[in-house]
Amino acid sequence: MSLDQIAQCPKCRHDMIYVAALPYPNAPNMLKTTFVCRACNRTWNYSLAPEMAARYAAFAPTEAAS
Repeated sequence: MSLDQIAQCPKCRHDMIYVAALPYPNAPNMLKTTFVCRACNRTWNYSLAPEMAARYAAFAPTEAAS
């Protein structure tokens, strides 16, 4: 993974995990993108352009189907 795709926690600086990107209600051209920091046990939300949200999603770990 390239360093520009790793989101770091603003609190503890550990790598965060991409969770989801949903349409942002007040800005239709942005996505409300959610990350979780396992070290802090906290979620962080950011308004990102769809292209940037897609870059994070491309590097997100996928869960195996059970």
